[in-house]
Amino acid sequence: HVYAGSGMQTVSVRGRDLNGNDNCSQASQNVTPLLALPAPVITLLEVLDTKSIRLEYNILPNVQYKLGIATNNGTTFQQVKTISNQPVDTIFNLDTEANYYCFRLAAFDPCNNTVVNSATICSTDLDLNVRNDAIDVSWATSAAGISGFQLRRDAGDGTVLTTAPPSSPYADVGITCGMQYCYQLTTNYPNGSRSISARECGVGFSTDIPTAISNVTAMVSGDNVTLEWQTDPNFIPEEFTVDKSVGGQYSFLSTTTQNAFADPAYKAEDASCYKISYKDVCGNQSPAGIEVCPVRLTGTLLKDNSVSLTWTAYEGWTQGVAGYVVEKYSAEGQLLQTFQVGSATSYVDTSDDPDNQAFEYVVKALPAESGLNQAISNRIVILKDPNLFHPTAFTPNGDNLNDIFTVFGQYVVGFEMKIFNRWGELLFTTTDIQTGWNGTFNGKDMPEGTYAFIAYITDRAGRTFKRSGSVLLLRRE
Repeated sequence: HVYAGSGMQTVSVRGRDLNGNDNCSQASQNVTPLLALPAPVITLLEVLDTKSIRLEYNILPNVQYKLGIATNNGTTFQQVKTISNQPVDTIFNLDTEANYYCFRLAAFDPCNNTVVNSATICSTDLDLNVRNDAIDVSWATSAAGISGFQLRRDAGDGTVLTTAPPSSPYADVGITCGMQYCYQLTTNYPNGSRSISARECGVGFSTDIPTAISNVTAMVSGDNVTLEWQTDPNFIPEEFTVDKSVGGQYSFLSTTTQNAFADPAYKAEDASCYKISYKDVCGNQSPAGIEVCPVRLTGTLLKDNSVSLTWTAYEGWTQGVAGYVVEKYSAEGQLLQTFQVGSATSYVDTSDDPDNQAFEYVVKALPAESGLNQAISNRIVILKDPNLFHPTAFTPNGDNLNDIFTVFGQYVVGFEMKIFNRWGELLFTTTDIQTGWNGTFNGKDMPEGTYAFIAYITDRAGRTFKRSGSVLLLRRE
């Protein structure tokens, strides 16, 4: 029927039974006649799996459409079905892994037997080639009418990368060995239509030899040393192997999956060193890493009660040591002094501290390279001596110079002294180190001569010392 003008019209249909009464009800539907059929649009093509493709259409109601398909080209179409009032469709019995398919939707005008074709949209046959340190992504489709591609990569660690390759193939070199990567290609068309490929996945691999470990920090604490190290971020370790040397001979110690390891059997006197290697997630083995030797500190108490410290140079950092710091603690763990000693590996502590007798020393190596922790030596305890001494003579003449005799010392907490004459008679006794003998007995001055003494002294460390000898009493004016 040809209408005189455009606008909504109503079409009614009523049937009549043959040889029956004309009493059937009618059905009506509103339609809008068109001067010309507009071209339809296939807005979305999505490859669902190896056998099917989903299509979405932008079409008008009550218009008959014919869907055409072409295999591996965009020109030789064959009609696959007729569509009406069906904006979403799925095409089955395909082989999307071996082929790409192009689709064209035609609006059919039965009045004059003509069609108006949509723009062509094609699926993409996506393939992956996994090679050493890279994954090549290639695809096949009809290039006609395409405005561009968008490639999405989903990595196993949750990261997403989106890029716009100009054409096939695309080499993805930013992969990590042992990680799965999934790719999906979207083909964009100038009219806004999109074609989404199937999702293809592959696991990266590498035959590259991992970089040897070059920075290890050793921190000693008691009979334990903790090793911390860094690895090349381009390699993902799966397991570390720790080897230990005692007396210069290396042997296997342990394995760990962490970037740290504690050796509970470390002894500074063994002069132990360590080497660390690892296997990455691709099964590639690194060379043995840098040799790391913890700082070994020793100390000697000198006759003047100063402390001589010596330590081994730290080994374990590629760029070496920027300097050393000596820390001095009390027996209670309070930091008393810090000595910056530069690159020296020895130091003599001559400082005097009458309040502390026992001292703990530790040496810390400072790395020349930023981002590394300090290396820490073993701790040593130095117990200073009371340094007992006494005069060989004294002159109790009241001039306030050398008027009394006693035994002197440092760190004294317990004291007892006795004075005897040459016949062994006890003349004087005291428990106060500050109260010496003034050369009298029962208030009388003793004559010049030699007298014997015995002193018992206890220091802060609980050690007991006995000093005995003789002293000359002089009464010169």
